[in-house]
Amino acid sequence: MRKLIVSISVVFAVLFASTTGLILYGRFLDHRLRRDINQIRVGMAEAEVIRILGEPSDRMMSDIPGTYWTYETDVLGSLLDDNPNRVGYLVLQMGADGKVVKVFELK
Repeated sequence: MRKLIVSISVVFAVLFASTTGLILYGRFLDHRLRRDINQIRVGMAEAEVIRILGEPSDRMMSDIPGTYWTYETDVLGSLLDDNPNRVGYLVLQMGADGKVVKVFELK
């Protein structure tokens, strides 16, 4: 009986530590995105943006030439939510020429 209680306690401790780690990592990503987005300017090339922010989580097409870039920072939510239409922060709009057209404000 004692082994069972110890085993269950270890499992719960590992689950708690894993969940806490994912939440903290998500907060780190969110903080870094909010800090780094201030370096992005209209007219910057795609390569510069990727160097600063990293690859976007998603590049969405729109009715205008170019794409909208989103960045997901909720790591735990993205693992638990199986919604294929899940969208992170809408960060910027890229033109067809590969240059930033608009930088959105994060709230």
